[in-house]
Amino acid sequence: MKFEYDHNKSATNKQEHGISPDDARLLWFVPHIEIAARTIDETRYMIIRKINAKLYSCIYTTRGIDTIRFD
Repeated sequence: MKFEYDHNKSATNKQEHGISPDDARLLWFVPHIEIAARTIDETRYMIIRKINAKLYSCIYTTRGIDTIRFD
């Protein structure tokens, strides 16, 4: 599985939420909840998981069959 993300926005997320893109990738490799997210232009999903006693969520879309794009 490949991951894509906006490097500038990810730096801001790290400052604001304390999670890096590398940490966010962990969301997909352990038990988690995944739900459809409300969107207009493309299909997106929300993944939710607890990391170190804190809940994190990430909105993402898929690109092809093996790429996940999140911001």
